[in-house]
Amino acid sequence: MSAVAADVVDRSPSSKSTKRKFLVGYLLFSIVALMAAWLTRNFDPLPTEIHPHTRTPAIPGNDTFSYNRRNTIIAVILLGAVGLTGTVFAVRELIRRKRLLPLMVSLSALMLIFPEVAVDVIGKVYYPTDDVDNIITIFGRQMGMFLFFAFFGYGVFNFLTFRMLERRPTTRMIWLLLLTAAAGAIVFEEVLQWAGGMYHYYADQPLRFLYLPQWWTPANTIGVAFLPAVIAYRFRERFRGWRALLMFLVTPCSMMSVYGAIALPSWVVINGRYPWVIDQLAGLLTIAFGIVLAVFIIRILLQRDPFDLTEPATLTDDPALDPCEITLRTTNRIRSGAPSSETSDDA
Repeated sequence: MSAVAADVVDRSPSSKSTKRKFLVGYLLFSIVALMAAWLTRNFDPLPTEIHPHTRTPAIPGNDTFSYNRRNTIIAVILLGAVGLTGTVFAVRELIRRKRLLPLMVSLSALMLIFPEVAVDVIGKVYYPTDDVDNIITIFGRQMGMFLFFAFFGYGVFNFLTFRMLERRPTTRMIWLLLLTAAAGAIVFEEVLQWAGGMYHYYADQPLRFLYLPQWWTPANTIGVAFLPAVIAYRFRERFRGWRALLMFLVTPCSMMSVYGAIALPSWVVINGRYPWVIDQLAGLLTIAFGIVLAVFIIRILLQRDPFDLTEPATLTDDPALDPCEITLRTTNRIRSGAPSSETSDDA
């Protein structure tokens, strides 16, 4: 889309109306979130001990949050089944269409175990330790098989997001995809923590209504599932063949970049002692940063107006194609009798 066309789209009445709706929606969410956080402030209180030297919350240890082998094994089986389902579809794509990229989009989620350690240290997540269940230890944190299979299961979201983007959905559908992924992540984590014995958030976490502090939701939704899939889609013409292996670098870097972009307000209050209202405002600021980042990704990487929900994507909206490629494909479709704005998969 040209700069002139983009400017016209940005100034459309639909785009202006959507911006106002986003702002009103965020303000309403903030009010409801503050009320919910206040009403549930004493739910499952987290014991927090401030380290005398670092003046930050100390790691709680197994005495506070114990390891549950039974729940861990059940979660591993379920998450493994989910991850295997996504892998099967990606392998089928490889066999039928000779494309490696969808499989790498899915499997590259396994690399998230490395940046996860860093965000867990700063964001105060504790994984109960067990001598048998220990895959890797980084920064003194022991990571077991649960985390490995959790990201294996998360690969399904990456794969589905990538395949949906290839079908050139409307911008409305992209926002709905983000909201659905966020809702799924909330249910996923609330159930796991309700079961207990696998991991737990500690310290003064903002916007913690039940078990999951909600400031984590945009960071996980955008950084773990959305941005890696968008990058894979945006540069899919370059990620052909062995270059698809670059997703094993792209995915963990995407996660770290998103956390670095939006999580700082929450990290600051978690690693100190601040009044309750400051904690909650920091969490709301992280969510606001997440919305702004999603807008940036849709505008820059997908080259769309994030607030124009009325128009479907067409062939000329595809940022992965240069003008010559668009002209060639359009010409071929006209010769074959197909409409030039067809939105079927061309990858």
